[in-house]
Amino acid sequence: MDAFVKQDDLEGLTDFVGRMPWSKKNALLIAVSLHQGQKDRGGKPYIEHLQYVAENSCTIRKSIFLTESSPTQIVDQYAVGVLHDSLEDVTIIMRTGSTHDGKKEFLPLNAKHLIKMGVPDRVVRAIELLTKNKNEVNLSREVDKSTPESSWEAYKPQIMPLLAPDSDVPRESQILGICAKIADNRHNADFTRLPRKAHFLPSTMIRCATYGMSAAALICRAYELEREPIN
Repeated sequence: MDAFVKQDDLEGLTDFVGRMPWSKKNALLIAVSLHQGQKDRGGKPYIEHLQYVAENSCTIRKSIFLTESSPTQIVDQYAVGVLHDSLEDVTIIMRTGSTHDGKKEFLPLNAKHLIKMGVPDRVVRAIELLTKNKNEVNLSREVDKSTPESSWEAYKPQIMPLLAPDSDVPRESQILGICAKIADNRHNADFTRLPRKAHFLPSTMIRCATYGMSAAALICRAYELEREPIN
């Protein structure tokens, strides 16, 4: 289920948080406002998933990276976790009458909207790494996922921007994105979040295995980053 926010509400949020100092509270307020009313597959408020990813990605970062993270880096890590689905899930409902025929117009939330709200560029870059390409997702739906192997092959393109990022992606944005995605995979692999009747379906077990393989690949990449010299 996608999330929708009215243009007037988005502008009010932007004006309010744009004047506040960057903090975890700021990031959470943005996430709560953008994902209001959105539910997960189990019917629970989606913000619960986002908070899990935010909090656990900070723990994962501290576990993998030996260099102590600064307070700002922890705030950024929390923000990437709680906002990791914002560009992918949130659609803006433009004002009525914004088109010539009076019909409602819809616009996807984009990076510029987050930047206007005071989200740092390094955080936005990490969120972009986590945002699925719509065309790749549509192609993935047509692929056979009846085995763990085929499911993994269909899923892998979604995390390739994290495993093999473009050369211009800052190291810090890579770290932020990887730690958030590991936490996201772990939570999505928890089948108890689904309705009870879906707990032991073959499709559920295959999906959980796929998330496990993804988390393992990302952990390996994280340790590679840990060993790389900082320029």
